[in-house]
Amino acid sequence: MKTSNENTPVIKEISSILADGYLRLKEISGARQSAAPDGCGDSQNEE
Repeated sequence: MKTSNENTPVIKEISSILADGYLRLKEISGARQSAAPDGCGDSQNEE
């Protein structure tokens, strides 16, 4: 059972890295949407 105890910190580190990357991706995608809203406001203004 030593292997599972040794792997626990690694799993926590990987999960934190994945969570950080996911938050960055959400931030980037959110910035893109606010900077260039494609189709949302434009189509309504045309009508």
